[in-house]
Amino acid sequence: IHSVKGSGGLFAKEGAPLAPLLLGGPEQGQLRGGAFDIPSFMALSAAMQQASLTLDRMNLEVVRLRDLLEHGCKEFFGAQVVAEETLRLPNVTTLLFPGVHQEALLYALSRKNLFASIGGPYAQHLHRLLEAMGIDPLLAKTAVSFSLSRMTTQEEVEKALHLLGEIVPSLQRLSEGVFR
Repeated sequence: IHSVKGSGGLFAKEGAPLAPLLLGGPEQGQLRGGAFDIPSFMALSAAMQQASLTLDRMNLEVVRLRDLLEHGCKEFFGAQVVAEETLRLPNVTTLLFPGVHQEALLYALSRKNLFASIGGPYAQHLHRLLEAMGIDPLLAKTAVSFSLSRMTTQEEVEKALHLLGEIVPSLQRLSEGVFR
């Protein structure tokens, strides 16, 4: 939501069974020990207020841009959209690029300043989640996730498709006969 990096929040239903992350803290019942980062809370609050003003854009325009990215990837590169027919977040897509290992694609994209994800900074686990969903393990290792925001433009999506057009076919050719 465009807040300070590292800030975040959790909405929980009252009475939800939550356990403390760290023990300690000045008040009984606190879910986190230690001091609060007040500047980050303030930044998160301001970002949430801005985001609430653009919910319609997130639910309409960002979905259109996500769908444009997905359609282009399916049409030009034979990509498959994970969970395409299910209710999902409007700004995130996970695509399978058959014949292209996810780490090679992620590296090539980052060299062109197009950033995606394969599951996090420590243990790249997207493929494990997809395998748990029943996706073939080899195909799961071709998965890359893209996130859009309320500030994403159509020009940026078209540029991403152009860069993918430079990268994906060459990686597919390089992997031919190796990635079965």
